[in-house]
Amino acid sequence: CLSAIAFSPDGRAFATGTAATSASIWNTKSKKLIASPLPQTHRGEIQTLAYTADGRYLIACREGIGYPVSLGKIYFINAKTHEIADTLPVANYGGLGYSEVRHAIAVGSHSLSGFKLFIWQIDGNRT
Repeated sequence: CLSAIAFSPDGRAFATGTAATSASIWNTKSKKLIASPLPQTHRGEIQTLAYTADGRYLIACREGIGYPVSLGKIYFINAKTHEIADTLPVANYGGLGYSEVRHAIAVGSHSLSGFKLFIWQIDGNRT
């Protein structure tokens, strides 16, 4: 079951995420698979995908499967190499927002200890 989709800013590629927890990048014109930077696992579906406005990164959000059993994870995937550039663990990921102006994401997370909001700038500075 397809749970998320995002197009690259130049429109040449699109990414898909599934309830089976995999993420894949496809060529828009040929519809052929380019890469699978997040292979299928048994831990949480891909709920959100977003490309940064400059097209450098694909952001993929995998939900946790129940705190404290498994934390969710935010992946920053290099859009050229398709390698994972960085990750951010979050307990039971709840939402994501991306700011083109600030080149930052905001991530909502909840756990037994309450709700938390993380802000992470794409240049690598998490606050």
